[in-house]
Formats: sequence, structure tokens, C-alpha cells
Amino acid sequence: RRPGSKELGEAARNRGTWVHTQIEAWLHSHSMGAQHPPATHFTFGSYWRTSRPWFEQHWIHTVAIERVTYHPLRFSGTFDAIGYTDHSPLPTLFDWKTARNTRDDYIIHDYTLQLAAYRLGIQHTYGVKLERAMLVIARPTTAPDTYEFDAAQLDAAEAAFKARLNAYYALPTEETSVSNTPTNEETHQSAEE
Repeated sequence: RRPGSKELGEAARNRGTWVHTQIEAWLHSHSMGAQHPPATHFTFGSYWRTSRPWFEQHWIHTVAIERVTYHPLRFSGTFDAIGYTDHSPLPTLFDWKTARNTRDDYIIHDYTLQLAAYRLGIQHTYGVKLERAMLVIARPTTAPDTYEFDAAQLDAAEAAFKARLNAYYALPTEETSVSNTPTNEETHQSAEE
């Protein structure tokens, strides 16, 4: 583990929480036709200042914010938002992230699997199968990085998520590891045979 990684992780979580709060407040005020006051934060404010113009330019309507989902495959979660933008006439599942630098492809892939899990949960919990998703990554000095996913990409991501979930549940647990470990008596008996 790198020195300071715990502190960096904590700072990233705090930043993400603060930016999520700003986005949610803007979405709520936008849906009521109110003006959201500019948010200021010495450290994190730049992430919202560079992202807010994207929302003002593209956001049309909010359907849901921060709703819990569940799926019988034994996972649950809370998605960030479902809404409409000028990018598509379809309702879109959104996930907000923050990052100082452009994310590598493998991280984007993991985020895509997270969106696929939310999509599965939404379908099970609310009976709606979304055909579109979007990842919006707030950056401190540039417009947000945005990634759009269509139904075929989400279907592929769902398959990959299910495979990862199955691999996870196939891992030995502490209980199975303990129950599969021979006792001293069993070890002694087999040594005598």
C-alpha cells in the first residue's frame, strides 16, 4: 500500500460525496424551476463549477434521484439518477464520478459494470428496463468526461457483471474454508492409515 493512500482515498470519497450533493441539489431545483445558488468549496468547488455548465446545457428532466434497487442475485445498490437529456429521447440511467485525471479503460469498464448492475436492479425493483446509460465524470479544470452506453453495450456489461458476481460467490468463504479444513483428529487418522 502506498504511503498516504488511505488519506487520498478518504479525500476522494469526500470529494465525490460533496459533488453528488451539488448535482442532486441542482437536479431538485431544476425540476422545480428554481435557481440553484452557486456552490463554493475551497477544495472541491472546481469539480462542480466545471460540471454545472454541462447540466445547464444538456439536462431536460429528472425522473428519479438516489433510489435503492435490489436483485435476487444477491446484490443491491443506490443509483444516482434517471433522467432525460438532449442527447436522446430515451430515459437514461446516470452515474456521477469525480476524477483529477482521465480514467483508464479498465476503470471505465468497472464503472460500466456498476451501471449494468443498477440497470438489473432497476428492472427487478421497478419493472423498467432502461435502454441507455451515461457516466459523467466531473473534472477539476475541464468539462466532465462523458461516456454513453446503448442497450447492446449494457446487455454485454450485464453479462460481464453476472460472470463477475458468480465468480465472487464461488470464492470460498471463511465458513467453507474452516469446514473443509481437516481437524487434528482427521489428520492424525489419515497419517496412521
